[in-house]
Amino acid sequence: MPQESSLDIALESLLFAAGEPLSIERLSKLLERTPSEVRLGLEELSRRLTHGTRLVINGPQAALVVAPGNEKAISALIGDP
Repeated sequence: MPQESSLDIALESLLFAAGEPLSIERLSKLLERTPSEVRLGLEELSRRLTHGTRLVINGPQAALVVAPGNEKAISALIGDP
């Protein structure tokens, strides 16, 4: 398994805590890194997330999402029928 960088860990923490998509620009400002550095960190994070969560990058925004196949359990958790 590749070694995690501090940027990788920080990005995962911010995206998890936010609970919603964050722009690469905002992540850059929060972490005091360039957008290019943030994109590289997101690529590394995406490669590492292979179990219960996934990283989705949609244009200028990134978010953590539930991995496919867990919809039934998540729906039960949040109270959807």
